[in-house]
Amino acid sequence: MPTLFFRKACTVLLNDEERTAHGADRFFFDIGRHDDVPADIAEKPYVQAHLGTDKDVRAAVPAANSPTTGTGGEAALAAMTAERDEALERAEKAEASLMDALNALSAEQAAHAETQKLLEDATAPKDQSDISSSGEGASEPDETVGDYTVRRGYQGTYKVLKGEQVLAEGLSKADAEAKAAEMKAQG
Repeated sequence: MPTLFFRKACTVLLNDEERTAHGADRFFFDIGRHDDVPADIAEKPYVQAHLGTDKDVRAAVPAANSPTTGTGGEAALAAMTAERDEALERAEKAEASLMDALNALSAEQAAHAETQKLLEDATAPKDQSDISSSGEGASEPDETVGDYTVRRGYQGTYKVLKGEQVLAEGLSKADAEAKAAEMKAQG
């Protein structure tokens, strides 16, 4: 385990694996020499950014205890508290931004799902069983009563034809058959 010289105090927060390995959730390093720092912690870029040489650290320690920066650890504590507060503020802003993005994504996904459903409904094959090539009913064969024909039209209605001339339309099947029989009887 290496010995490190910290020119600036820092706190290293650990991930779940590191917490399990080290039995702690963070490491705090104040200004000065620290012996036996775990190698995986020492290699972290955040830790590396706070390191200096033994000479740098010796110069930093009296500055922390000078009257202009405070007495003893009070100045270091105040600086760390300010850093922590700034970090918390940045984290809260990042969290709010992330939540906004997540809400926007959820709204986009809902709109996409709705659009997808509308598209599927619009492109789904329609039931073509009651429409012939001429646009009229083809699911039932025409019924012939003498010279008159009973043919299914749109939406379940029937019409009576003589040849291709429409004589009556918009009737129920029974009414169309009765009308064709009546016209046949009239001659």
